[in-house]
Amino acid sequence: MVVASEGEVQLEPKYDRASEVKAFDDTKAGVKGLVDAEISEVPRMFHRPPDTYGETYVPSGSQFSIPVIDLKGVQEDLSTRTSIVEEVRNASKEWGFFQIINHGIPVSVLEEMNVRIRRFFEQDLTGETLFFATWLRPEELPEPFRDVMFEYTDRVMSLGHLLFELTSEALGLSPDHLLKIDCAKGLGGLQVLHENQWIDVPPLPGALVVNIGDFLQLISNDSLVSVEHRVLANSVGPRVSVASFFVTGFHPNPRLYGPIKELLSDDNPPKYKEITVIEYTTHLLRKGLDGKSALLHFKI
Repeated sequence: MVVASEGEVQLEPKYDRASEVKAFDDTKAGVKGLVDAEISEVPRMFHRPPDTYGETYVPSGSQFSIPVIDLKGVQEDLSTRTSIVEEVRNASKEWGFFQIINHGIPVSVLEEMNVRIRRFFEQDLTGETLFFATWLRPEELPEPFRDVMFEYTDRVMSLGHLLFELTSEALGLSPDHLLKIDCAKGLGGLQVLHENQWIDVPPLPGALVVNIGDFLQLISNDSLVSVEHRVLANSVGPRVSVASFFVTGFHPNPRLYGPIKELLSDDNPPKYKEITVIEYTTHLLRKGLDGKSALLHFKI
């Protein structure tokens, strides 16, 4: 509602966020395009929803800190692995986020991946849009970036398999029963919502950030948690992240996913109904990013 200078009340047109987001996506320029255009104010679609104003930002150095897990020796020593599994269990249950060090991916590979990614996005927009697609075959990747992408992907996939093993063991399951890995370059900004407070995830040289996704929370029946996270914009400089998603696939799949039977009991009945991946993604895309978990829709 808007009050005019003469005192008359005028109704403000209903805000159509979906149209604004679509128009933004159609530019294919991303947030970098907004910065390059030297906009004078933040578009409304990026404004915080009013119902999140009660959340508190906790500066670095507070009593809260994101868990950091050292994977050194995880494959060589049983007692070390047992200790690491316990750390993964606690971090996944309490935070839904943790950083890992000594993960086996050389710092040189991480740095080169960031250098190539930054170089790609700093080129003219025309060069970038040539590669906009839902899926690119390996031979269609930009040639200057192809070699390091292959090496990085192979190493991240191996690390992902290890993380799935550790997560399975953390749930008391066999290692082969069953995370998004984020390689962030130097500049901070990533924050995690913990106990209704936004906690900084300080970048550690050579570390990777791991977060539990919604499906892991669903199939673990809330033994693991998927939490809200965000990136806080700042004027220090550009921030580059390389996110790797471990998913079941987005192609039509009739398989139903629900809480793992081995984790259920009379004291721990299923909290979610069984759903397909398509049901979840359809609901997620329809609801948008509103600060509420998509899993609430599938609660029993």
